[in-house]
Amino acid sequence: MDDEIGASDHEWVAAHRRGPALLHRVDPQRGLLERDFVVLGDWLRDVGAAD
Repeated sequence: MDDEIGASDHEWVAAHRRGPALLHRVDPQRGLLERDFVVLGDWLRDVGAAD
């Protein structure tokens, strides 16, 4: 989770992560909101279901 996610972030993840990774943008003026935690929770459940 970050307030800026660009091509270099995607490239870094592809080069350094073998497993699943989530790149999720957070609005820097609002910070983490409930919907961000919903996205994270959904992603974690999906990753756990894949095991």
